[in-house]
Formats: sequence, C-alpha cells, structure tokens
Amino acid sequence: KIHLPSVVYIFTYLFIYILFWGIIFYFILKISFTIIESSVMMIGIWLTLTLLIPSLINQYLSIKHPNNSFLGYIDAVRDEKKDIYNLPDSIAMSKLIKLYPEIKETINYNSLENKSRIINESKVALLNQVLKKKIETIEIKNKNRNTFIKKFFIVNPISFFQNKLNQLTRTHYDNYANYRKEIQFLIDLQIRTMIIDTWNGVEVDYDKFMINLNFIMIYLELVKKMHHIMVHLNKELFFLMFVIMSFSTVNFNIC
Repeated sequence: KIHLPSVVYIFTYLFIYILFWGIIFYFILKISFTIIESSVMMIGIWLTLTLLIPSLINQYLSIKHPNNSFLGYIDAVRDEKKDIYNLPDSIAMSKLIKLYPEIKETINYNSLENKSRIINESKVALLNQVLKKKIETIEIKNKNRNTFIKKFFIVNPISFFQNKLNQLTRTHYDNYANYRKEIQFLIDLQIRTMIIDTWNGVEVDYDKFMINLNFIMIYLELVKKMHHIMVHLNKELFFLMFVIMSFSTVNFNIC
C-alpha cells in the first residue's frame, strides 16, 4: 500500500518542477524576438542545468571525495581474513567471548575435546565484524559525498529535485543503506545462532534447518514486497519525469 502523503509530496514537487521550467521559458519568450532565438536559448539553458552544471559538480566531487576503491577493500578483507584464521586459540577465544558472552554458559566452553576445531569454526563471527567495520567506513565516505553534493543544490536545481523525488519514492541512498542493514541483521542473527549451537553441540537436523530457513524466507519476503512497491512507484515516477522533461524542452508561444 502506497503512503498517500508521499504521493501528494511527489506530485507537489513535480508541479514545482514544471513551474520552474515554465517560468524560465516564459522569460525567454518575453525577451527573444524569433522562434530560432528562443529555441536556442531554451536548449542552451536546459543543457546547462541538466548536463553542464551537474557534470562540473560531479567532477569537482571526484577530486574532493574520490570514489571508493572496492579492489582495495577486497584486498584488505582478504588480508584480515588470513590474520583472523591465523590467530592463536587463546586470542580468538577472548575475542569471541567479548562478542558473545553467552559462550561461557555453553556445554563445550569448559570442555577440551574438539575445542580448537570449534574455535576455528567460530572465527567466521570475527570475520563478519571486520567486514562490518570496512563497510561502515565506506558508508561514512558515501555520506560525506552526499553531504558535499547537497551544498551545491542552490546552483544545481535539477539534482535537488531528483534527490527529493528519490527520498519520497524511497529509492534514495539512505533507503538502500537501510536495506543493506536489514540483510546484515539477518547475517548477524544467523551467525549468532550458528556460534551458540556449535558451542552447545547442537546437531542441526532437517526440522531445525527448515525452521531457520522459513524464518529467513518470511523476513526476506516482507523486505522484497516493500522493495517491490518502491521500485514500482519509481517506475511510474520515471515515466512522469520523462514526460515532463520532454514537455519542458518543447517550444511554445504565449498568447
């Protein structure tokens, strides 16, 4: 179900967007003497506002805040993974207890049998923490880039409207970041369940596996439905924007 106030805001911004171009074209037609002259001025202003200014700002952005290198991120994670799996059992154990204090209450905590194997299998939780910290660093940089772009909205109105419409249709960067956090929540939950079950010596049979799988599938289905609504609404918005942009470039006479 689409939230009605969001739809109202969407059409409000679309109306303001049309009015924005209408005012510009009105004054162009007022000061121009021929159709060719007005057409050239309209096309020039449209190209300046929609292509030239955003391109210059993005170029300046790439200098001030360079794009994140995911190759460097992958290499760093690979090195961290080697370090984690080479940790002595005593150090890995202290890190696991700090992360999951309930391990002290498990059956195999005081048992020496297969303890090294269990610790090694549990190191995936430490690797997950490393991945989360790396991703958090990237997200901070992305937020800084978004904040930097917002400073230029006064001279970049097209990006302003696009940003606002993305927020209203829930296709903004923040929405995708929240979606990633929901997936990360499931990963954390699954790892915690695996760690505690491993230390308690729980054998995962078919029934237990299906219970956990059904829980994850139900959660993902809810997230998928929410995402489907956002994408569907965004497609409609894209069509409206296409029509409006086409309308904005059409030369018209004022009686």
